[in-house]
Amino acid sequence: MNLRTIGMAYKAASLLYGRYRDMNDEQQRDVYEAMRALARPASVNEKGEPFDVARLQAGELTRVAHDRLDARRAEFRQAQLEKEAKKAAAKLDKKAGKAGKAKRKKGGTVRKLGLLAGIAGAVWYFFFRDTAPKPTTSVRVTTSDTYKGPLGEEMTSLDTLADDQRAGTQPRDNM
Repeated sequence: MNLRTIGMAYKAASLLYGRYRDMNDEQQRDVYEAMRALARPASVNEKGEPFDVARLQAGELTRVAHDRLDARRAEFRQAQLEKEAKKAAAKLDKKAGKAGKAKRKKGGTVRKLGLLAGIAGAVWYFFFRDTAPKPTTSVRVTTSDTYKGPLGEEMTSLDTLADDQRAGTQPRDNM
């Protein structure tokens, strides 16, 4: 490559870069102007409600129509808020109802099991009460159990009991 070709390539590249930078600056200015227009404070009508410059220049009929439109929008917003509140309340009621049903269902299950156990006990008592084995011998505590004490003396099992405990060990004849 010779120097002339390199110089022409350099000029073309710098010209294209300059145009790109100018175009970028122009786009940035347009965006900045649009943001400034949006950031300007809105005008306020007699009621203290904001509206733009076009509405300021509108006729009386247009203002009345815009007032009606604003009133309808406010009603709609209020209706939406009420609808959301009702929906949330219904959802909470539904959750509370489910929790109550679960508790009732659990209590119902316990009641049913108790009822079944009672019925089973009654059936068993009715049919099998005579077939149950009855104890034929009574167990009597004897006082003849002797053992050697710590000092070598001979002791019975009743010697180690207190006086009020000995009464419970006496055999009963009314069994």
